[in-house]
Amino acid sequence: MKHLNDILNISRKDDFVRLDRIFGLILAHSSNARAEGGLIRLWADDRIMNTDYLPGECDINGESLSAVWHAEGLDIKADVVYDPDSGVLAWKAAVVNTGEKAVIVRRAASRFAFPEGEGWSLYTQAAGWSRENRGGWSRFEAGELSIGSEFGRTTRFSAPFAVLRDDSSGKMAAAHVRPNSDWRIALSAHADAEAVLTLGMTDQLAYPLEPGAELELPEVLLFEVEGEDFSADKLHRYYVRKIDRSPFAEPSVAYNTWFYEFPILNPGRLREQLAAAQEIGCEVFVIDAGWYGLSTGESWDDQGDWREKTEYAFHGQMREFADEVRAAGLKFGLWCEAEAAMPKTPVCQEHPAWFVPNGKGYCHYDLSNPEAYAYLFGLICALHDRYGLTWMKFDFNAEQYAGADGHYAYLRRWYGLLEELRQKYPDFYLEGCASGAMRTELGSLPHYDGFFLSDNVNPYDVLRMSEGALLRMPPGYLERWCTVRSLSGVPDYGKAAQSSAARTLVPEGGLWERCGTCDISFPLTLGAMGILAFTGDIAHFDPAQKQAAIDAVKFYKQYRRMIRHAWALLLTKPAAFNCRDRWSAIQLTDGQTSLVFAYRTASRASRFLVRPRQLDPERIYTVKKVLPAGELPAGKTTAGETLLTASGVALMADGFGAVQPVLDSAAVYLIE
Repeated sequence: MKHLNDILNISRKDDFVRLDRIFGLILAHSSNARAEGGLIRLWADDRIMNTDYLPGECDINGESLSAVWHAEGLDIKADVVYDPDSGVLAWKAAVVNTGEKAVIVRRAASRFAFPEGEGWSLYTQAAGWSRENRGGWSRFEAGELSIGSEFGRTTRFSAPFAVLRDDSSGKMAAAHVRPNSDWRIALSAHADAEAVLTLGMTDQLAYPLEPGAELELPEVLLFEVEGEDFSADKLHRYYVRKIDRSPFAEPSVAYNTWFYEFPILNPGRLREQLAAAQEIGCEVFVIDAGWYGLSTGESWDDQGDWREKTEYAFHGQMREFADEVRAAGLKFGLWCEAEAAMPKTPVCQEHPAWFVPNGKGYCHYDLSNPEAYAYLFGLICALHDRYGLTWMKFDFNAEQYAGADGHYAYLRRWYGLLEELRQKYPDFYLEGCASGAMRTELGSLPHYDGFFLSDNVNPYDVLRMSEGALLRMPPGYLERWCTVRSLSGVPDYGKAAQSSAARTLVPEGGLWERCGTCDISFPLTLGAMGILAFTGDIAHFDPAQKQAAIDAVKFYKQYRRMIRHAWALLLTKPAAFNCRDRWSAIQLTDGQTSLVFAYRTASRASRFLVRPRQLDPERIYTVKKVLPAGELPAGKTTAGETLLTASGVALMADGFGAVQPVLDSAAVYLIE
């Protein structure tokens, strides 16, 4: 186990302290006060300040380091804490205005400068609607590589995460920014150092820092990495132990109405879905968009008018439908895009001072206005109380206004509002969604109880997006929908149509216009790898599909506490987004028990050798196939029977064979 003095190499000289290495990577230094160095860079008014060296009086105590740099009218603070158990270094910085007048902060970031060598490469992830978490390496030659966010959507274009690789030594370090505003990560070349890694707030900043006020830079989590999954398990373990605030150790299994008929909410047909949800073991029934506003159909123009429709959907009787849900033994949940309102809605018309238009047809609450904040908080509380909610899916579909502070103040107030909700309603589950995943990052996650992975629910794409997401997010907090419909009347080869098994229909992307088929084990296994939820038409499953869903829910309920707090190990290299012809395997473990989720897409091989990791070499383990729960084809074995008994060292070296004769299928193996 390493300690702070092992991963931060420090030397003292006269009245300053120099940071020489971080995680084995040599740091560069400059005597030029205006040079592009580290460790913190601040541009305030017309001054550019670099804290290239630690002050001589910095406090190094065990696993922590703290320092304060005093400049004219400004203090720059750094607090660094190392967690030996996970190997993660938490780097926090802040700026305090100690002067008598306000200053305009234009740049604020943590920075690490590296000397010349044989070159550097940077791994980053691109994001886009329904194509999240797509990563790749860029060889850094000159100029600048940069990623970031804008308009308050913190993962709209890219993820706040990078891996820096020294191409001469092969050493790598991961940097995860926890955004508290729009953010920026950049690798740039300058005269005094070959590569400077900048991790901080957006460079489109003009933040007025008042006398006595403090500006917190986004926390950065740093750790040494190796392997194709960048040692992401370190991050997962750190998050669960040090950051997580959710009171839900065992998230409920939900059914959401969206992919049934989208915004069309017919109570009679929804009762069929409710009965099916009850039968397969769902615990929450969530009404998605379409229930609100005065239009007779679904209309985005109604967003912000959260009065229930009276001429459409539930015709003003949704509270009675919620009572039916509870009578069936399920809890009731609701979708709401609380942060936004359309200009024509009553609240916008009556209180224009409460809103800021984004220039694209949407308005967002000005949460710095106490009346607007109180109204929005009261609105959510009123929905909770009126409908007896235990779950709310918070969506966020529109870019915000261009804020001079990078939405720093807005996010602080919005997350404060969520924390206030959590204090008032401890049993109120808060699901995070932002056009799918446009706010899915480690700064936002602690304020929610789980995050929707993507609006794209196609299982092939979900698998690839999950591989990328697990490089930067803990597995037990990602919600995946098993989105399916049943299709009968299609003949198997050599069988009549009426004698053939029903097909499992899945969407291509985020709509049903283009569909494909797969074995139902595929979307069920994906869902059980985090927070399991259902959507689509589950009322018309054939008996085999229904039983598969029942078995998956039983499995999930048995292991969900372990999954919630597990860390992920990618046993296969993350594949390209469009790859559909290979095996993939992901291991979730809590250090005692492991679950291996194995996926066969269009690979020609029906058998795949799985080599688990991080087992106790001396311990004897058994391997069992626990999902699907029925008999395997050809009567090979029944789920739950022991496939193999071996020592940890043998299992890690020799592996075990995962056998799936059916294309586009999946299974879960228990190692304990």
